[in-house]
Amino acid sequence: MSEAVHAQADREVDLDAGGNLPQELELHVCLDALVSRQGPKVHGEPLLEDLKALLKRLAPAAAGPLEARLDWLEQLVRWLRARRSGLGGGAQGALSSARLRLLLEAIRQMPRQAEALSALFAGALAGTRGLSLFAETGLPKDQGFAGESWDRLLGKFLPTPPDAADLAQLVARLFPRPRDADWLEELAPELASELAALVRLREHGAPLREAMADALTMLSARACALGLSTEVRERGIRAPLAEDPFLRLPRACDAFVVALRAGNDASIATTARACRAALSHCGWAVAAVHAHLEESGTSVELVWRLERTVKSLDRAAALMAVLAPEPGGDASAAALRLVAGLVRDRLEDRSLRSLLRTSLDKLARKVIERAGQSGEHYITRTRMGWHDMLSSAAGGGLITAGTVALKCAIAALGLPIFFEGLASSFNYAGSFLLMQALGFTLATKQPAFTAAALAAEMRPTAGPKPGKRHIDVRALVELIARITRSQMAAVVGNLGMVLPAALALDALSRLVRGRPVLDAEAAHHYVLSLHPTHSGTIAYAALTGLMLWLASLGAGWLENWVVFRRLPEALAGSPALRRVLGPARAERLGAIVLRHAAGMGGSITLGALLGMLPALGRFFGAPLEVRHVTLSTGALALAGSALGPTHVLDGAFLSAMLGIVLIALLNFGVSFAMALTVALKGREASGKDRLALLRALAARLVRAPLSFVLPPRQG
Repeated sequence: MSEAVHAQADREVDLDAGGNLPQELELHVCLDALVSRQGPKVHGEPLLEDLKALLKRLAPAAAGPLEARLDWLEQLVRWLRARRSGLGGGAQGALSSARLRLLLEAIRQMPRQAEALSALFAGALAGTRGLSLFAETGLPKDQGFAGESWDRLLGKFLPTPPDAADLAQLVARLFPRPRDADWLEELAPELASELAALVRLREHGAPLREAMADALTMLSARACALGLSTEVRERGIRAPLAEDPFLRLPRACDAFVVALRAGNDASIATTARACRAALSHCGWAVAAVHAHLEESGTSVELVWRLERTVKSLDRAAALMAVLAPEPGGDASAAALRLVAGLVRDRLEDRSLRSLLRTSLDKLARKVIERAGQSGEHYITRTRMGWHDMLSSAAGGGLITAGTVALKCAIAALGLPIFFEGLASSFNYAGSFLLMQALGFTLATKQPAFTAAALAAEMRPTAGPKPGKRHIDVRALVELIARITRSQMAAVVGNLGMVLPAALALDALSRLVRGRPVLDAEAAHHYVLSLHPTHSGTIAYAALTGLMLWLASLGAGWLENWVVFRRLPEALAGSPALRRVLGPARAERLGAIVLRHAAGMGGSITLGALLGMLPALGRFFGAPLEVRHVTLSTGALALAGSALGPTHVLDGAFLSAMLGIVLIALLNFGVSFAMALTVALKGREASGKDRLALLRALAARLVRAPLSFVLPPRQG
């Protein structure tokens, strides 16, 4: 203790036999002296009173059981990370370190408190286990995506059994919130180093170092098992097994751990370099797998496996930075980053939302990209292509008229709810598949696919200035114009053909059966069901737009699945198919499956949604119906033919025609908006880029509005 403090104390009380002040007076005198030195930087009695109370309880806690030590540590950390520092202004990092600096300055003046703090740390470390903290906290388990999802869901409601000896639970007690990780990262590393020296962490930290070494061994073995799995090796670097980086990783880490425990500095440095190199090579191998997924498709389980591998490698690298810092590295800063990462990972480890985001993000992105590739089929570039789209859509309208007539026949049968929905699903899906086989187009399938194609073109590229990225606004405006006129061609073709085709079918029904397709009651029902305000047309049309978007996901998913499972190659190389069809036809079959996978997935998904959702709504008593513009137009045409020309001009029928317009806007608008929003989520286009796009689009509308309706003549 300083002579000034002793001189002040001698005037008030006698020293004890050891030349020390009584503990309570020592605290009072030291803190008063600290305040006088800090001057105006320290203010507020609660700050010093709380610190004094903490230090008074330090010695009893250090001599008490493990739970008492852990309780004191929890109170100390709560005081250190209090949001109001009680110490003058400054940068955020300085404010985060202010209380720790104050604590260290106070402890330096009190040798007995320093000894008690060191004893408390030593007892806490000796009584706890750290392997699960370093090797398991925040890392995906080996039970797969479904099992992990279920565990995290249960964790929202079931408490964790307490275990005072588990260091992972102690970290959860000390740092329960995400901002605690930010606080740890903002601490000054030199203060953390001083605290470690004060509590003699090098002397008492053997259990901690052993746990970290064991965790490194476990993490390397886990990464090796994941990296050598068939799914990863087939999509990674094709190298001999002896040269596989994942196979060499455990050997390098084991050599480092042996050298670390032997305490041989030269061996530690050599094996640490080899261990870091092995971790780096494994990271490159995982990157190669990710790059291959861009071509070969992906799955939830493979993404899950890669996520476990990456996180295991990252944790191993973080442990290496603490156990054997690189030349010029700061072990204290690495330790703070490690603990902050553990705090974040622990919170992520309990979050179901985080699991869904990390595991499904890449799969969803690939599905959207597949949908975007299919969307290019619906975008015309020339006047001839525009005319082809018009005629293709006319064929789709012709088939849709038959679909509507068959749907009316199914409804008239009075089947049980489930079988009526199933029959309708087969009717819709069959007609959509027939359109695909004949090369026809359904206009409402386009927006979700074309939106994904538009988002794919919005990926920023390198700009004229180094380090700057931008999007090509002019090219995007031209693409939007092509999408718009292609969509309008499809709508005109569908609706322009479904009307006369439906009337022709009704005339044929009168000729063959002697009555129209719809009776008067059913015709009135169809007309009233399309009223824009007196029915649920608006809500049902928006719901149908959502179904159209979901159908695009089904299309992308099936194509991704076909590519991921390498189904075309399997069909082309199947001995049975090659024997029956011949090699050339077997290869052609594989190419056909790949070419039509997206269309089949979208057609089947949309057919099932349109047919089964109303049936499910009726089963559960929920008002769920669909309003598809082409199908509704065909139904309205049949209803008008059944009611006769005198009813076509009455108010109800005209309102139904207005309802058709609203259905078209909502079908296309909701589907396009959903697809564009999801597809843009993974892009890097900034808000500034999007604003520039809107301005250029508005200028194009003013300058050349017809370019959004008709293609240029020179095309």
